[in-house]
Amino acid sequence: MVKNIFLTGATGYIGKHLLAGLLNKGYRVHTLVRKKEGKLKERLHQLLQPFTQLTSSQIKEQLFVYEGDISLPRFGLKQNHLDYLKNNIDHFIHSAGMTCFDDIYANELHQNNFLSVCHAYELHQYLKSKAFHHISTAFVAGNHSGPFTSKDLDIGQSFKNAYEKSKFKAELFLKEKTKKATEPIIIYRPSIVIGGTVIGETQSATTLYTFLKALHFIKRCCLHDLKKTQKLHSQYEIQLTDNKVHIPLRVVMNPAISLNLIPIQTLAHVVLNQIEQKEIKSKTISVIASKEFKLSAIRDAFCRVLNLSGVALTSKEELANKIRSPLEQRFKRATKAYEAYLFSSPSLTLLNQEQSILRPFEQKTNLDTIALSYLNELNFFKQNKKRFSLHSSALDSLNINDSKKYLHHFANQDFGTSLLKRADFIQSKVLFRIKGDSTTEELLEFNLGHLKKLEIKNETSFDFGYEIEESVFQEMVHGKLNPREAFFQGKLKILGDQSQGLKLGFIFSEYFKQLDDRLIEELVEE
Repeated sequence: MVKNIFLTGATGYIGKHLLAGLLNKGYRVHTLVRKKEGKLKERLHQLLQPFTQLTSSQIKEQLFVYEGDISLPRFGLKQNHLDYLKNNIDHFIHSAGMTCFDDIYANELHQNNFLSVCHAYELHQYLKSKAFHHISTAFVAGNHSGPFTSKDLDIGQSFKNAYEKSKFKAELFLKEKTKKATEPIIIYRPSIVIGGTVIGETQSATTLYTFLKALHFIKRCCLHDLKKTQKLHSQYEIQLTDNKVHIPLRVVMNPAISLNLIPIQTLAHVVLNQIEQKEIKSKTISVIASKEFKLSAIRDAFCRVLNLSGVALTSKEELANKIRSPLEQRFKRATKAYEAYLFSSPSLTLLNQEQSILRPFEQKTNLDTIALSYLNELNFFKQNKKRFSLHSSALDSLNINDSKKYLHHFANQDFGTSLLKRADFIQSKVLFRIKGDSTTEELLEFNLGHLKKLEIKNETSFDFGYEIEESVFQEMVHGKLNPREAFFQGKLKILGDQSQGLKLGFIFSEYFKQLDDRLIEELVEE
């Protein structure tokens, strides 16, 4: 009899690989998708194209898509869908979550990685599914320095970021449920997951890929500069020889650190293998590789694929009292959220029973292939989305895919310094209100060429502001729509003092007209 699987997070990195594997095995998969533009099932069909050879008719027979939201009790599913699914689910797989190491998203991480698990488990119980599977992370180990196995959880460790803490809290919740549960609860703790098709609907590719993206972006900037102004070339001894770019770039890290990288295919096989077992019991499985990679080996592979030289790994002591170049500062900013993992890493250990579960499915990791596959995927995405500008690459390197991140990095002056120079006469508190799935509101103080983020206390705490839809905001920051044009088309609303709003809007318009040149200007003068 064909098994029915309920899967969350099917549009995410891990979830889409699980979905393809389940469909290829012949399972009937019931999955959840948040409502966006376009039809729900068609969006999943597009995501599945790189993974499966199934025909449209086969997918139609095996894939069932429901509109829902993991932040809501029972995921906000309609009652008729709940009635249909009840007593009809064999395995419930919760792979939905948020992988973001930036603590500005602490509330969202709590909601997506902890509260969603509470909602998922409650729904699993309501549907009376026969087993509950949860994708966690090996980094629930936090800052623990000694050996850490799947039997360990709450051992007094602290955490590097809100992401680790949210996944830890979710496991604590499930650990309590396991004490009374009659059905098995299986928790998977993968290390750093790599490979497969990384880029998703929002083009997000995090963890290890953040460093590859940062190097790729800096190389593009240097090539752009060599062909045009050569300002970077004259200051930083950048050289182009036989298609290889030499860029003096020091990256601060602990040379003794190694990273545990697990292929996404291995994780998917382990989960599928558990589903195929006739009898399973509650357990936690560490999904970690038998071989770890030194940071120097990762650097070498990335540089080979990028045809890049000059990247030197150095310790904090070696760089002490030495000024970072603007390129080095740019790299640091792009990778800041992951910096802690360059200085410490948990000592992950497999138990004997995990060896037998994991090793038959472990695939070898070739770092060159991983890097090359990602770059090919990135180029394909850019061609289809027509995003070739340096500025778009800058946003990608900072993992900026929404207005909240954009305004956060702008306030930190990770970009936009040339814009502030042109706004050195403005002294106002400006509200930015961007509407989408959720509303982003940020209050920034422009003070004669300086910028500071302020707390929003009440509706009258700003001098003027801008109200805009998220989709229109994205068009503007990628240079596809001029802010002044957006205003006159009625797509951008100015709140408060309209004359001041138009003045700053003009500066934004001029900045967005020449994004690539502005970016090089900021790199040279930073």
